[in-house]
Amino acid sequence: MTRFGVGATADNTSNGGTTLGRIGFGYVYPDFNASFRYTTPSYSGTTLSVGLYDPSAIKTTTSQGAQGAFTADQSDLPRIEGELNISLAGISEGSNLAISGMYQEAQPTAAGQGGQEVEAKAIHVGGTLVGGPVAFTAHYYNGECLGITLQLDSGATSDDGKCRDHDGYYIQGTYNYGPGKIGVSWGGSYQDKAGNDTGSGYDVKKEQEMYTFGIYHNLAPEWLAVAEYSHATEDWYDKDAGDEEGESDIFSVGMFYLW
Repeated sequence: MTRFGVGATADNTSNGGTTLGRIGFGYVYPDFNASFRYTTPSYSGTTLSVGLYDPSAIKTTTSQGAQGAFTADQSDLPRIEGELNISLAGISEGSNLAISGMYQEAQPTAAGQGGQEVEAKAIHVGGTLVGGPVAFTAHYYNGECLGITLQLDSGATSDDGKCRDHDGYYIQGTYNYGPGKIGVSWGGSYQDKAGNDTGSGYDVKKEQEMYTFGIYHNLAPEWLAVAEYSHATEDWYDKDAGDEEGESDIFSVGMFYLW
């Protein structure tokens, strides 16, 4: 729903990010690396995709650069990703169930970071049910060394290279009224502390949550008008006395020309 709006700004306490939906607030932004991918022919709407991707560095650094610089940047094998997309058109047209996963290993090459192998892995399940003009969507993911905002980055590990556990979800409901739709969604991304996170002097991100209300109206076949309101919150572990959650209210209006 929020891909045509602004949604969160990823690391919204510092105005960083992509302004592309709820990245970091319900799902993790993927690394669009060079890849070979095969998708099977559709069997009654169901497909299986498997890909080999140029591996990414698995990092602990954030956009603020406040953490240590642990980086596992050498991998002997490509990253593996796959997704099974199951059509549920037999229940209702436009409904589906998706199950996906990924795996990658890497080792640090910088002096003083040790030679331990880091393994990033994750699974995901989600889908959409459509009933007339109403659609309900829900997705959940869980992984290790996944990152809270950017896949395999933005805090995938502690300073000493230990994988953090990550998970998140979002749910969404929309109503199609003909020339457009209205919708509401809620979701969040979460991570656990690992390694030397406790007492490291850096407050590790704990969670990022956001709810969004939006209207997406087709003024004409080529013109899509969008209006959204989002409320985003962020919280950290080990906050000092008096520290509060980060909160942002984001209102956006805009228009797309599609051809």
